[in-house]
Amino acid sequence: MPAITLTMTDRQHKMLKEHLFPGDGFESVALLLCGRARGIQGAEVQRLVVHRVVVIPHADCPVRTPSRVTWRTHPYLLDLLTETATKRMAIVKIHSHPTGYETFSSTDDDSDRELFERVFPFLDTSESHGSAIMLPDGRTFGRWFNDQLIATPFAHVGKIGDDIEIWPSARPPEGDQAGHLRTLQVFGEATFAMMRRLRVAVIGCSGTGSIVIEQLARLGVGHLILVDPDLIEHKNLNRILNATAEDAALRRPKVEVMARAIARMGLGTTVDIYQANLLTPPVVRAVSTADILFGCMDGVEGRNALNRIAVAYTQPYFDVGVRLDADGNGGIEDIWGTVHYVQPDGSSLAERQLHRPTDDNYIAPL
Repeated sequence: MPAITLTMTDRQHKMLKEHLFPGDGFESVALLLCGRARGIQGAEVQRLVVHRVVVIPHADCPVRTPSRVTWRTHPYLLDLLTETATKRMAIVKIHSHPTGYETFSSTDDDSDRELFERVFPFLDTSESHGSAIMLPDGRTFGRWFNDQLIATPFAHVGKIGDDIEIWPSARPPEGDQAGHLRTLQVFGEATFAMMRRLRVAVIGCSGTGSIVIEQLARLGVGHLILVDPDLIEHKNLNRILNATAEDAALRRPKVEVMARAIARMGLGTTVDIYQANLLTPPVVRAVSTADILFGCMDGVEGRNALNRIAVAYTQPYFDVGVRLDADGNGGIEDIWGTVHYVQPDGSSLAERQLHRPTDDNYIAPL
């Protein structure tokens, strides 16, 4: 059974909340046109990413009560179906529960069945589509339907903004919590359970990347996707965690060394590794399935590419970088460290320029 999630930006979430809760205490409805992000296998993990929000005007809802809403499908649904079929996208219906009812009602079941009985034959596809509910506090949950109209809860619904909010429906992966006792004590069970559900991609497994990977695995992140085309060399041994002289002599791939270290921890984190450039198509597909991205690369080109991927697939992107400027005489002139949080609806890395106080023309590396 595939694990399917739904992700939207904070701006989209706010737009939906304003429409779904106009203040009269009655249900409202909207449609979400979603892209699909999935890995090479396709069936195991899939993210539905909201591209467009189509609100159904309240005037086009013949019935609106605190527990029921009906709506005219023309032209709203019909306009989306052609685009959905052409681009293999997904349609998700979302409506409000102003009473705070935290599950799908029998009325919702009937409504969803009637809707998707029409949608699937029109699209003539087995691709999944979905239905979601927003509660008055903004929490959102939902389910996806296959072409047999069998409903399965979304693994989680996520909102990406200043805060990253994830509302889970499914249980986190099972595992021995003994090694995570301190993490549970510090962050609590809810945060730890969320980290166990997360898929996190780290691009760049050298000095900075190896430290980020070590921390993520020990904190209990459920699944890591590691990307780096390079091999361990002797010059790397002073800065790549878990790398050995044997790894350098045998020129082992950095991603393999990281995966070996995670396996030896025995903390339950699973790993996919890609010894390849970020812009290799299989790597882009794999990275697109991640809930969070960490960029630990040296070059501007890779950072720019990852920034574009994060925007395209509505992913929060943390860019981490360190630069040391040696004076050539055994000393260090400057040490620069940066951590950027890049939101899909926010500024890009290229727009963020840091200047040295004494030199307005100097731009620190991103």
